[in-house]
Amino acid sequence: MEPGPYEIVLRRLGLRHERDHLATLGAFTTVSAASLEEQVKKTADAIAQKVPVLYQPAFLATERICGADVEIVGVPDYLILDGDGYVIRDSKMARRIDEENHPEILLQVQLYGWLYTKKQR
Repeated sequence: MEPGPYEIVLRRLGLRHERDHLATLGAFTTVSAASLEEQVKKTADAIAQKVPVLYQPAFLATERICGADVEIVGVPDYLILDGDGYVIRDSKMARRIDEENHPEILLQVQLYGWLYTKKQR
């Protein structure tokens, strides 16, 4: 199903918001690639090199859930070097991000953190 005009405007505003925030972070490395596997590898290489800001990094983990192997993917908007590790940041247009208003955003960022720490072990 094609997106409606409202959804198209929201997507455009969201991308603009993300790019505007990225511009405040200084020099950055875009971790895009032709495949998810390449993007995950480029992310791991950039983290190993302590690149200061990564844009659109990717994480992939395989876990066994209820007897089935599943792939769990996360693509935060930014990883920002902070000491020996990274801070995960995601751009959102929501005014309130908390348990009452947007619990899904909290869970999304927690998932990114879990994937990041899993790959750092």
